[in-house]
Amino acid sequence: MGLFNLFKKNKSKQKKVKLDNTFSREDFYQMNYKRDFQILHDSKELLLSTNNPSVFFSRYDLFYEKLNNLVDDERKGYIEAENGTYKEYFDVVSKDDFRNELIKEFIDRSWNKTCVDASELKTQRGINNRINKYKTEMSEFDDHIPNDYIDYYMSLSYSDWKAKFQKLTKPSGYIDRRKYNDEIDRAQRLEASPEFKKKVIDRYYKDYPNKPYISKDRELYVNDWFQQADLFPNSIIPRKTMERFDDGLLPGNVYMLYWINKYPKKKKIPGYFEYRYGIDFTKELIVLKSSKYLDENNKLTEKGLDAINKHVDVINEHRLYK
Repeated sequence: MGLFNLFKKNKSKQKKVKLDNTFSREDFYQMNYKRDFQILHDSKELLLSTNNPSVFFSRYDLFYEKLNNLVDDERKGYIEAENGTYKEYFDVVSKDDFRNELIKEFIDRSWNKTCVDASELKTQRGINNRINKYKTEMSEFDDHIPNDYIDYYMSLSYSDWKAKFQKLTKPSGYIDRRKYNDEIDRAQRLEASPEFKKKVIDRYYKDYPNKPYISKDRELYVNDWFQQADLFPNSIIPRKTMERFDDGLLPGNVYMLYWINKYPKKKKIPGYFEYRYGIDFTKELIVLKSSKYLDENNKLTEKGLDAINKHVDVINEHRLYK
């Protein structure tokens, strides 16, 4: 799902075309619509995945620029959204809380990648240079970053990261997962290495319309995950689970809404969101909030409750699975 259910790739659902008998100003805006929509979609994907500050903040500006264009064209009556309005969604993503959450998620993601890269260097000087380069690159975009988050990224320490995350190394011999609860909880929030992800996806999910999330947990703390997957095919996420409903939601998004509503105070995220539903809970939380299924306090909106009722089969199937 994109940041908004409004933004679907299916051309027939992106807009309702209005054409006159002659080439009109409205037709011109319809032509521009496709281009702006594609740029908006591509920018959204990069905002949720890139680790490069220059790419993130340039796409950040471009995202809001193109969304503004669509809001303006919609106001003039040249385009129509299939679900809701562009203005409604602009109002959600333009709020400071949403923008700040997006930036904070990027800082955490890019900082972790920087530290992972630094940990592979052989000298302390090389490590220091890599850390300093990251903070210098970030400082070029301080005009985009709230002061609290400038202080936050400047305070980040490689030694603190090392103490917390470098312990996440694959144990030797048989792995008793009961002994690694804290490590597994952290590992489930980090993406697996590119090499491991590619191997998993190429082997089991290459033709899936949406690729499942692969964490460091299965890379580090599962005894020969590939052998287990081959021996127990039901551990492979079904293709159907990675296909979106007509409203853009994945089954995992639906169960997220149910889980958040039922357990509002729980902080530990169940592993089944990755292993059964193939989603990254943290990233999908941003998606659900921006799509107005959740409010700013992570409470279900009327739209979120309606989604659960509409896809109640997902909840019932989960109960059978348990």
